[in-house]
Amino acid sequence: MTHPPQLPRYRSERSQITPKCAMTAGALTTEMRHQMARFPYIELSDMPESLQRAFTTVPPLNLFKEIAHAPEATLQLISLARVLVTRGELDPVLRELVILRVGILSGADYEVHQHRQIAHRVGVTQSQIDALTGETSSDDFDPIQQHLLALTDALVRGVKAPEELLAPVLDELSSAAFIEVLMLIGYYMMVSWLMVNLQVEIEDVDMITKDVLDSS
Repeated sequence: MTHPPQLPRYRSERSQITPKCAMTAGALTTEMRHQMARFPYIELSDMPESLQRAFTTVPPLNLFKEIAHAPEATLQLISLARVLVTRGELDPVLRELVILRVGILSGADYEVHQHRQIAHRVGVTQSQIDALTGETSSDDFDPIQQHLLALTDALVRGVKAPEELLAPVLDELSSAAFIEVLMLIGYYMMVSWLMVNLQVEIEDVDMITKDVLDSS
């Protein structure tokens, strides 16, 4: 009598999360740059005036030109992005570690590509960026960074994080910074879903300008 093959048992440890991002910290393939977007990009001149004004505050990323098919929603998405990235209380290094980890776990190469530059600018080291593709309890991260990345992994995997992961982050962050963490994770998960399912192409030139970096 033959027996059905045994399926691997689910293990809840954070070490079992396998990042889906196909792009390592420094690699970017031609295929990633030139996949076909789901819908034609909407150029600035064809956007509603309110959205054109919003584009004066952000780089003209393919992501925004793709989702501009839903102009009102795009307007609000851009507004929230600016608040979270430029006006938040959360330390910029912690912010970018969270964003990159979400992008890596979600397989959102576009997100990782764009935020790697910002991460460098605010002080994330190359060794930390490299380590984000694997086990985030490494010595590349200090204790609060490890706690925050563990929480990020849990929230990407499920909605409710266990108290043992919430408690150390709550001990270290203000209530405002903690709420920003939850918003960041939720926002960039949504953005990752958009990027991946709309097949947003990575631009042939860097879109994150010095002005954008200086405001991050």
